[in-house]
Amino acid sequence: MHFTKVQISELMRKHAEKENGLHDLMEIMLESMMVAERSEFLHENPQNKGNGYRFGHAYGQGRKLEFRTLWQLSSPDTCHSSQSGRGM
Repeated sequence: MHFTKVQISELMRKHAEKENGLHDLMEIMLESMMVAERSEFLHENPQNKGNGYRFGHAYGQGRKLEFRTLWQLSSPDTCHSSQSGRGM
C-alpha cells in the first residue's frame, strides 16, 4: 500500500484519539526508526550480521513502551547491541 503524507497524518490522528492510541503510535514510530537504522547499518557494513533481538523498554506518558533491539555479531568472539539508547 502507498499512502500520501496527508492520508498517513489522518490515519495517525484518528488512531491517536483511541484509547492507548498515542502509546501505540509512539511504539510504532520508535520500532520503525530502529528497524530503518539497523537496515542502513547492515547495508553499509556487510561483514556484520544481525544476530537476533534483545528486548528493551522506555517510559512515555506514564506508560511503558516495549521494543526489540537487534544484536550484531562483529566477529565470532564479540556480540553486542546495535542500539545505544540515545534519545531516551
